[in-house]
Amino acid sequence: MNKISIIVIIVGTLFFTSCSGVKNVLASNTATTEGTTAGAACGKVLSSLYTQYKSTGKVDVNNATTLLSIGELSTSIGSLKNNMKNTSYLGTFAQGIVSGSNGLVNSNNSMSTVSSLLSLSSLSNITSTTPASSSTATSVASGLTTLFNNLKK
Repeated sequence: MNKISIIVIIVGTLFFTSCSGVKNVLASNTATTEGTTAGAACGKVLSSLYTQYKSTGKVDVNNATTLLSIGELSTSIGSLKNNMKNTSYLGTFAQGIVSGSNGLVNSNNSMSTVSSLLSLSSLSNITSTTPASSSTATSVASGLTTLFNNLKK
């Protein structure tokens, strides 16, 4: 082999290795951005639901707006469940929930809040047409009430 062939092989190998590395970094950055966005949306909904809870003393599942908010919360948590094996996503989701919650969630309780939300198994079954008297609605309302009592400002 001549020197030019060896140089071409080396440059080709470096190029391939470099492209693979860039691809991994880009995938990681996308997950980070998505985690932050989903966490912030979750935090915003939690803050809104907490404001209602604070003023009425309950999570009012008779209110269609509340059910829609819980549906939004479910979407954010669904995104988290789909990315549970991605530690970068989990961390940025927790950061997003802090930034979106208007001070309700802080860095000290963000991971326990995420765990509490993940444990609400009925959350994914809530829609705007879910009857308030259903076991699904009462289960989610009870879980959110427990969460809010732990987060009280």
